[in-house]
Amino acid sequence: MKPWIAKRLRAASHQLELEDDYSGRGMMGSTTSAVVGPIGAFVFAVAQVAWDLEYESEQGEFNADLLALRTDSMGRETVFY
Repeated sequence: MKPWIAKRLRAASHQLELEDDYSGRGMMGSTTSAVVGPIGAFVFAVAQVAWDLEYESEQGEFNADLLALRTDSMGRETVFY
């Protein structure tokens, strides 16, 4: 996930935590930005950011990141990256 997207998602929902250097399964040590939290908070944040970006040029980049989204389960919370 691009850093600016993770930051916007975090700003949209304070239930999400920002991870600047997450390394998920199959990433072989490379890192990316991620947000961690309950799925409901993530869905809310995505809707809010999509609404905010409706007429901005960054909408395409945001949509592409969502289509490439990966997740890892951490028991009660999920990592979205």
